[in-house]
Amino acid sequence: MRTLFSRPITHRPAHWLALAILLLSLLPATALAHPAAAPAAQGDEGWLASYWNNTTLSGAPILTRIDPDVNFNWGLGSPAPEVGVDNFSARWTRTVQIPAAGQYRFTLNSDDGARLFVDGELVINAWYDHGPSRTFAATRTLSAGSHELRVEYYERRGAAVVRFGWQPTGGLPVAPAPTPLPPPSAKLPAGQWRGEYFNNRDLLGTPALVRNDAAVDFNWGMGSPATGVIGADNFSARWTSTLNLPSGVYRFRATVDDGVRVFVNDRLVIDGWRVQAAATLESGDIALSGAVPVRVEYFEATGEARITLTWFLTGGAPPPPPPPPAGDVWTAEYFNNADLGGAPVLVRAEGGSINYNWGTGSPAPGIVNSDFFSARWNRAVNLAGGTYRFRVAVDDAVRLFVNNALIIDQWRQQGVTEFSAEIALPAGAIPIRLEYADFTGDAVIRLSWELVSGGGGGGGGGGSMPEPSWSR
Repeated sequence: MRTLFSRPITHRPAHWLALAILLLSLLPATALAHPAAAPAAQGDEGWLASYWNNTTLSGAPILTRIDPDVNFNWGLGSPAPEVGVDNFSARWTRTVQIPAAGQYRFTLNSDDGARLFVDGELVINAWYDHGPSRTFAATRTLSAGSHELRVEYYERRGAAVVRFGWQPTGGLPVAPAPTPLPPPSAKLPAGQWRGEYFNNRDLLGTPALVRNDAAVDFNWGMGSPATGVIGADNFSARWTSTLNLPSGVYRFRATVDDGVRVFVNDRLVIDGWRVQAAATLESGDIALSGAVPVRVEYFEATGEARITLTWFLTGGAPPPPPPPPAGDVWTAEYFNNADLGGAPVLVRAEGGSINYNWGTGSPAPGIVNSDFFSARWNRAVNLAGGTYRFRVAVDDAVRLFVNNALIIDQWRQQGVTEFSAEIALPAGAIPIRLEYADFTGDAVIRLSWELVSGGGGGGGGGGSMPEPSWSR
């Protein structure tokens, strides 16, 4: 950041010095109340910086450190050896103390995308690929007191530049004394978790506290994670770390009061995001090896607050999944989440057609949820060569892969709707994969196909499909 409001110091003769002292003594006290200074950090103060090897700020950061300024021109290089030269992103956060109210002008220059948040409000949005030829600016009125600044940036390819500046728009320069968030170490030590704590239940805005935690293992009772900084009720937290695990099959377990979500390799494996008394939730079996990013999200409503995460090895490296069976049998997998995450809670063989209307019920009461569940069916179908039309009717979300090609992609919440697609197929065993999710309300999924041209027969290969009766 360019140093603002600084003035060069030059030597004057003694009589000029005496005159300056006399003039200063005649100024009103208010004129000296806010001496000029730069808002740049001094000493150990600075920005809490997180860097990712992707352009979406997603997953656990590869590097966390303190940067004195947001003023970088990396050219064709990288912010650090751990970070790639292209396709990376970064976030800088800090809290500043404003002694007096006034208008401030913020500027942001970048190559590629950048955006600025002030007190959680998006004030500059240049979140798209572009060069550094244009500087974006915005003016905001700030009250006296504490304010949160957050700069987010991504680099696609080529040169990498990001520069942020701010200053009062008029009058005597007000020098905000930066008071950074309690920083974690420059790089997260092995075995540590980066903990971010928020004074709301939804992980919104800039965290009120950031620190390194040795483990996700807390029982705060009726108290707070940080008295005077975080409230005892209606707070949330996020912990991220990278675990180095030997190859094997693992299970994760969370004991929580109230809500928790656990992501492993960026996949949701435990979803207990609700108000509840102390409960223990467990993932399915997950095959893992090497460096594994893990993210835990938590919220406390009222009453007691606790969260503990553990994981354990359940077996050796898993065998590869078997190929889908040929003929009339589907391999069906059911998940207690809406994104096919983690290990299935039920795997079974299902004969005949996929033609289900569960209404507001469950595919397997007591095992699979009646809402927010998903399923995957796999099968190899013996078909004559030709062009086939595939049809699905669904409530809510569906994806259909035929011969490993995605031909229907309607992954969204919707009432019963019919979709179709045509594809040319060779003769032989054709793999078919149908993926489905139900969010709330009725649950419907039906699949059929027919030969449109070519070949010597149609239907479902190893068992003809009944003509569906579509409902809307």
